[in-house]
Amino acid sequence: MVAAATMSLDEHAFDHAKQAIENAKEAITRAKTSKQDPLLLQCEKELTDAHHQLTETMNHM
Repeated sequence: MVAAATMSLDEHAFDHAKQAIENAKEAITRAKTSKQDPLLLQCEKELTDAHHQLTETMNHM
C-alpha cells in the first residue's frame, strides 16, 4: 500500500496507506506478550520504515 501511494502520489492513497500502517501497529501491540517475538520485532521495523517512506514522500510533494 505504501509503495503504491508513493508511486502514484495520490493523496487519497496516502490516507489509506497511513491508516493501514496505524492498523498494523495496533495489531502488533495487541499481539505482543511479555516475551519478545522476533517476527513481531521485524514487523515493527518494517512498519517504521514504511511510515518513514510515506512521510518523506508526502513532505516532498
